[in-house]
This record gives sequence, structure tokens and C-alpha cells, in this order.
Amino acid sequence: MPKKIANISDPAMQNISLAGGKGAGLSKLMGIEGINVPKGFIVTTEAYHDIVGAVVSPFIQQLKENPALNLSDLSAEIKRAISSLVLSPDFEKELKEAIESMGTDVVFAIRSSATAEDLPDASFAGQQDTFLNILDFSNVKSAIIACFASLYNERAIAYRIKNQFNENDVSMAVVLQLMIPSQVSGVLFTADPISSDRCTVVVEAVEGLGEDLVSGRKSPATWHIKNKEVRLGTKTSPPLDEALIRTLAGIGEKIEEVFGQPQDIEWCYLDGQFYIVQARPITALYPAPKSHDKFKRCYMSFAHMQMMTDVMLPLGISFSRLLADFALKEAGGRLYIDITHDIKSIYGRKMVFQKAANLDPLMESALKDVVSRKEYIKSIPKAKGSFGTAAFLVPILKSAYKIYRRGTVRDIENYLEQHAEALQRLRCGWNRCTAKRLLT
Repeated sequence: MPKKIANISDPAMQNISLAGGKGAGLSKLMGIEGINVPKGFIVTTEAYHDIVGAVVSPFIQQLKENPALNLSDLSAEIKRAISSLVLSPDFEKELKEAIESMGTDVVFAIRSSATAEDLPDASFAGQQDTFLNILDFSNVKSAIIACFASLYNERAIAYRIKNQFNENDVSMAVVLQLMIPSQVSGVLFTADPISSDRCTVVVEAVEGLGEDLVSGRKSPATWHIKNKEVRLGTKTSPPLDEALIRTLAGIGEKIEEVFGQPQDIEWCYLDGQFYIVQARPITALYPAPKSHDKFKRCYMSFAHMQMMTDVMLPLGISFSRLLADFALKEAGGRLYIDITHDIKSIYGRKMVFQKAANLDPLMESALKDVVSRKEYIKSIPKAKGSFGTAAFLVPILKSAYKIYRRGTVRDIENYLEQHAEALQRLRCGWNRCTAKRLLT
């Protein structure tokens, strides 16, 4: 039977359906060597269903039958119903035991952890509630109930409707961790969320609690780390030195490697130690084409080569793939050419730079930046590039030279006749397809 309360370090808590997105992420973080996560426990979704399920069920049915309900009124009704609940004696006993296992006079950070939260394609960031510096047992109970109720914050309901989440599939867990009285707090992005540059790490930091950064009460110091170079991007007096920023960037790199994608990480710093209090996927990054061999690849926009800068419709994507002489990768509604192997060879680089120079100075500049990374270029395995080699031009040049030497009008007439025949075959095929469709 699933647990109602479990330690964050319990491997079973890596299951989102039991611990929610935040809880599952923290449990996974605890399993990474060298990563410090404040100890604590999770009130699981099993407890949520047992305590709240029967109360919210009629409201969910109302929303299902009438999606046009006033969300503000519905949210207020559900939250009032949940707030009036009383925890059972058995659950209170189990909760007390969990709190006592953390030590005496402990102060908690109590945070919501929904099952539809911190997902690769939907973050729900800031839409449920968090409570800091919670001390006595009665306040802990109230905070847990409030976290349960925050699943039905108006913004959260609206976000789930927009992203087509089924309300019956959504539930809430609550994470209780020892409160770290941090000297410095902040966020770490293992990829730049503004430019989508996956080679740049961004760190933001403020003195004191991270809540001051999230709420906007304090302006953060900001660093960008790229190619081992640390650049302070703000004029504010930095609360951390460069050595600590490099240490933090290394922690982020380790977490990203385990989670398998760029991460938005919340951290705090106390007495020479970094603590990680959350890690979730960065959902705002422009999607990168998937690499079949996990090797970091370089792509060039095929659409920009054709002066098509807008997102392509599925028919356009299919037709372009049909016509292209090389494989095309799709990402974000656009098509890309894999030029990884082209930039390794002299001829390939020349071809790629020639095309980039004719298209866009920013594309050419980005390409120069990639080629300047000597270690990356050396690591590219040998293989045929998308643009091939100069050898493919030889038969074309030979045929062109023969036509030039003959210099007869008949060559042009033959060319036109071939195209006319091809068009006629296309018309006949189209007519057959149309007739067949009409008959069926």
C-alpha cells in the first residue's frame, strides 16, 4: 500500500504520481553524490486523496460539465471547503512522528508539489503555495491543508484548462524540509532561458532568502558563464565571489547530466555550503532537434536558406523533406540541416560559410563561434556531411561542358520537351487520384 508520509530520500518518492513534480525531483537530487539537499519528508498524494478527495470531487464534476464556470468563484469555493477539513488522529500521529524524526525545535519550509508540476513541457511555476519558517505543529498542519487547497488557485485551474490537463488526473503532495537560514539564495539556469544558448550558464543571486528574488523585492546580481569564462552582468555588489560561482556552475552541470536536460535550479548558500532546494526542466527553451547518437550536433536553418522565416505547416514540412537531397530535422515547426560533419572538413566549412554569409550575418557569426571551438571540432567523428564533397560536382560539370561545346538549340528543346512530358505524367496521375477519390 502506498505511503502517506515518506522521507524524501526514499527511492519510491521519485515517482511523480506519489510525490508530485517537486518532491520527485528532490528525491532524485538526494541520490546524486556531492549534491546537498535539506533533509525532510513528503506528505504524499495518497494522503491528499484520503483527506481531500471526497470534498473536491463534486466541484471537479461541475467543472467537467460546465467548463464556462467562473473560475474565481469556483476556486474560492473549493479552497473554503478544503480549509475547513480536520486531519484524522491517525494521520496527525504519523505526521508528529515524521516531524520528531527531523530533530527538536525544527523550522520547516513547506511547499506544494503537484503531479502536474515541474514537468518537461509544463512548469506551473509559482502557481501553488509555499510557506517558510513554519515552527509549531498546529502551523505545520495549517500549511499542509493550505498547500492542498492551493491546487485550486484560480491561476492553476486556468493553466490546467489551457494545457488540457484532466482534473481527475491531478493531485497534490506536500514537501516539508528543514529551513535553511541562507546567507545568499538564488537560481541557476544550466542554459540561458532568454537566448536558448545551451552553452551558457546563468546565475542570479540575492542576499538572504530566495523569496526576495522570486517576489522582486530585491534585484539580483547576475553572472553568465560560457567557455569557462565568468562574466558579471550587473553593477550591484556581488554576494558571491567568482570561485563560488564556478562551484555552483559545476553543481548545475552535474544535475543536468543526471536529469538529461537543461535545468532551472533553486539554491541557497550557508556557511560555505550550497544547498539545492529545487530542480525542474527549463520549459522556455527553443526545442533542439534530437540527436540520434547523443552527440552534440550543429544545425542550420533550412527555412532561412529558402527565405521562409515563419513557422512551417505540416504540409510544407512534408513537401520540403520530399524535395530535399539531404535529411532534414524538425524542431519548433521549422526544418534544419545537420551540418555537424560539414564543419569538420575544409570543403564543408567553405560551403556552409558561403551559405551563411549570403543569408544572415548573425547566423554567420554564430557559425564562426562554433568553429572556433577547436576541441568540439576535433571530437566530431568522420562521416559524410549534408552537403557532401566536391566530388559530386564532377559529373555535373562534365555534362555542362559537353552541352556548352555542342552549342545547339536542340539541347534546349529536348530539355523543354522532357519537362512537358513530366508535367503530363503528373497531370494524368493527379486525375487518376481525383477520380478514385470521387468514386469512393
